[in-house]
Formats: sequence, structure tokens, C-alpha cells
Amino acid sequence: MHTHHVMSSIVLYPTTSQRLLGKDKHVRFVIKRMLLCYALLWLVHAIRIGMAMHTGIPLNHFGWLIGFDLLWMSTCFVLARWGISKTWRNPVILNLQICLALTSLLVSFVLIDVGRSADLLLMVAILILGFYQSSKQHIMLMGITAWGLMAACHWVFNLTDNHGLDSKREALTLILAVLSLPWLGMIAQRIKASDDTYQEHKRVLNGTLTRLSELNTHDALTGLTHHKHMHALLDAECKRHTRNDLTFSVALFSIERLQEVNSCHGIAQGDAMIRQWGQLATQHLRSTDIVARWALHEFLVLMPETNLQGAHRSVQRLNEFLSTRWGFYHQGRWVSMDCSVGITHFRVTDNTSSLIQRLEQALLDARRKVPAPMNIPAP
Repeated sequence: MHTHHVMSSIVLYPTTSQRLLGKDKHVRFVIKRMLLCYALLWLVHAIRIGMAMHTGIPLNHFGWLIGFDLLWMSTCFVLARWGISKTWRNPVILNLQICLALTSLLVSFVLIDVGRSADLLLMVAILILGFYQSSKQHIMLMGITAWGLMAACHWVFNLTDNHGLDSKREALTLILAVLSLPWLGMIAQRIKASDDTYQEHKRVLNGTLTRLSELNTHDALTGLTHHKHMHALLDAECKRHTRNDLTFSVALFSIERLQEVNSCHGIAQGDAMIRQWGQLATQHLRSTDIVARWALHEFLVLMPETNLQGAHRSVQRLNEFLSTRWGFYHQGRWVSMDCSVGITHFRVTDNTSSLIQRLEQALLDARRKVPAPMNIPAP
């Protein structure tokens, strides 16, 4: 029968957020915080420029500050958005961005005479956002450096006394900001610890749910699809192949002499042979073939869009592969295992029950041709 592939017409388009910020959820989250800091920085710059223009204060060299901000912001955004820095220790280069933002604020603090208190408040906001992912050592280093540089600027301005600085008011603002920083840092660290705990619990819960889902569809001993789920897959394949005029094949394998192995060498050895068969078959068959544990010592292989001749070739190659690898050593002697197999293919008049019935009959016919059981040596 002629076969063909039916391509899906469903196309998933990226969302606007994914186009702008990337597909990785963590990267998108961090970039959003980056852009928030950028927006706050530009807002403070705009307010201070407006105040300076209103009071007639010249904005000497402010163009250099704008150019500096545009350069480092665009560079950091490109590095994080397009994954250029993903192999670095800190892919979002958070600490570097905080240092650059603080440098920009310090330059703004020096160049523009009005609204300097806004720079202090923004400095606190930027440091707090950085606390969320920085270590305690980085927090202390950045905080001490930032406030040390700002205090140095205050001291220089007091000495020169020509920058229009209200020393008492600015010093009070600086002291209050310094005093509040440790508490805010502690709160941010606690939030981070709570978020880390939540993420860990979420990861464990998702792992448990995944495991429960696997147990609901997979055999506990082999990890293969179990009987009930394979029956549902056969139902779906029958409907799909009927609708699209396609065919598929199924093979039912039965392990021979498994009861002898259990009696002579123990159930653990028999279970090991069952697991080994599933591992070897999954390793050798196509990735599109589905292997299921159908019964205690039976395995069903679903081969989508495969005719009967193709199924026979696939089963023959699998049996040749198993003949030298499937078995166990006993007292230095290799004990090989064997199995019988029945094969059939889907017909347009089939349903799941008729297909399984014909497959089981094919296996029964194959088992009748198997020679008398060989004596497996006892331990």
C-alpha cells in the first residue's frame, strides 16, 4: 500500500514578549528588570534636566552623559537578549550593569546642580534591585563603594562651595539613605531566600507530578509504555490511519522459558531479563516505534506507517541484535534468551479489537513452531 506523510498545519508564532526579550523565561524576567532600571535612570535625568532648564542652569557636558548611558545600556541589552553572554558566570552581567548605572548617577550628581537628592533615591532603588541576585559580599562592596564616592563628592563640594549645594539637606539625605540600605538589603535577601525555597518546592512538585504521570502511562519495572496506554495509542492509530488511508504494523513478542529462569535463578534474574529486553529493543528500534510491556512476559511494538514487509525486516534485525546481547552469565557460561514473535498490519476494516486478536493469533502460531524448551542450568 502506498504511504505518505501528513504534515501538521499548526504553526506556533512567538509572542511579542518573546520577540523583544527572548524565549528563555529567566532571561526575560531579568531583562524586564534591566529595562525598569533604565527607565528610572532616564526619568531622573529628564527631571533634573527640566529643573536645570527652568532655573537657567547651563547643562555643560550633559551630552557626554547621555552618550555614555546609551552606549552601556544598548551593549548590555544586546549581550543579554541574544545570548552572547550566556556562557559567562553571570549571563546577565548584573554586577557590571549596577556599577555602570552608579557611575552614570555619580557623573550626573557632579554635572547637574539641581535635584541631586533624586540621584540618591535612584541609587538606593538600583542597589535594591541588584540585591535580589547578588551575594552578600557584592552587596557590601557595591554599597560601600557607591556611598563612599557620593560622600567624597559632598566633601569636595563643601570645600569648593561653588555648586549650589545645600550641605545640610544633602548630607541628611545621604545619611538616611545609608542607614536604610542595610535594612532594605536584608529584606531583599529574605525575599530572595523565600523565592529560592518556593522555586525548589515547585521543582520537587513538578518532578513528583511528572513521575506520577509516568507511572500512569508507563510500566514500573521496565519504564516502557504499559498495556492500558498502549491500547489507547492503538485506538488513536487505527482512527488516524483509517482517516488518512495509511497502514501501520504491530509485533507481539513473548519471552520463552522465562518461568524456567524464575524457577532456577530467581525472580530477580527473570525481572532483569525483562528489563534488558526492553532496553535493547528500545535502543535498536526506530525512534518512532513505540515499545510497550503488554503482559507479564510479552511486549508489543507499534511501528507507525510501516507495511508488513518493513515490519518483518525490522523484527528480523531486532532478533539478530538480541541473539548476541540478550542473556546472562551463569558459572562462566553464557545463557542466551529467546522469544517468539507474531506480526500483523492494520487493514482498513480493522478496529483495535480485531487487530489485537489477529496479532495474538499470529504469536500463538509462532509459539507452536518453537522447539521444545531447553534445560536451563540451575545454579
